[in-house]
Amino acid sequence: MPSDFGGAFSTKYDSEVSTYTIGNNSNNTHTVTVIEGEKSGPSVYVIAGIHGDEEAGWQAGKLLKKATIKAGTLYIIAPANEPGAKSHKRTLSGADPNRCWPGSASGNEASKNAYYIYQDVKDKDPDFVLDLHEAKIIKADGDTLGSSITYTNLDYWPDNLFFDFMSATEKGEVCSRKFHSDSPSPSGSINQSITEGLHIPTMTVETF
Repeated sequence: MPSDFGGAFSTKYDSEVSTYTIGNNSNNTHTVTVIEGEKSGPSVYVIAGIHGDEEAGWQAGKLLKKATIKAGTLYIIAPANEPGAKSHKRTLSGADPNRCWPGSASGNEASKNAYYIYQDVKDKDPDFVLDLHEAKIIKADGDTLGSSITYTNLDYWPDNLFFDFMSATEKGEVCSRKFHSDSPSPSGSINQSITEGLHIPTMTVETF
């Protein structure tokens, strides 16, 4: 439960929860969960688990659906690749669903999936986007993206948010280990497309 993760989730607020649907078929239809606090505040859009085999990403998103908030609005899609999550596959119909953004309504299934999520982010115009992933150790002596965040352009981020977050990881306030950062995000990714196309600050989180 969210309360197992410390003080950030220990208080229960009177939040209003609703859902709506985006997409046009079983491979790219999503139920978006909306959690609204009693008070006005920033909005955050969470895209969790675009790679279906990265279970930590979409499980974190599903857990977040149970949270309550005091202010602002959360939009949550988890998993963002439902067929991949069910089959434990990274891809969607054989294509990487995080290299085809902003997508196309007439493209392949991965591209259509990206298109409908991107259009919904554009419509909701959140203050921040969280893109949740899970890194895999491919080789014992190889580099991985684990315990990291990726950004494309810090110009759109709220003042000091990036540095405050990185400092919090060093102090053990938000996770079990220090995070490092990577930039820029790959072309065609959620991070790159939303940051450059919509000018919305986007953080891609890679856990182990």
